[in-house]
Amino acid sequence: MDIAIIRHAGEDELKPLCEKYFKIDEMPFDFIRRRMTVIVEDANDKHQMITKGAVEEMLSVCSFAEYNGKVEPLTEELKAVILQNATNFNNKGFRVLGIAHKNLPSVPHAAVVKEEKDMVLIGYLAFLDPPKESSKEAIAKLLDYGVDVKVLTGDNDAVSRYICSQ
Repeated sequence: MDIAIIRHAGEDELKPLCEKYFKIDEMPFDFIRRRMTVIVEDANDKHQMITKGAVEEMLSVCSFAEYNGKVEPLTEELKAVILQNATNFNNKGFRVLGIAHKNLPSVPHAAVVKEEKDMVLIGYLAFLDPPKESSKEAIAKLLDYGVDVKVLTGDNDAVSRYICSQ
């Protein structure tokens, strides 16, 4: 997914960001947290934590959301709107990640999980990974030969149903 983001943004958009921000540390994705975090520093020594991950997991570490151009407390009503937006994307076959950030008051020496809290949800990343054109024909041939086809996936149910229907 990172490669898709980089390709979509393009070098012209990324180069100024790479010159302005420096990665200090990273907590890689894991299947327990279902998110990954980086800490960046800008030229003014401002430190920021940026996290992406499954929308549900992101809501568990966010206390605020940027909504209608303002940062607002993350109420149950706002959580319901966010989850419905993610569900709408999922029902169309998109994988959805939430993106959040928070400013860090002091210079961190390392990214730590306990800092993944009180963040501001700032948006979504939605990815469509359509099935290969040859999938339908390949599955039909397998079925003709009496082979039962089972799908194992890490995607959520809505995305899996949509992709299988294609």
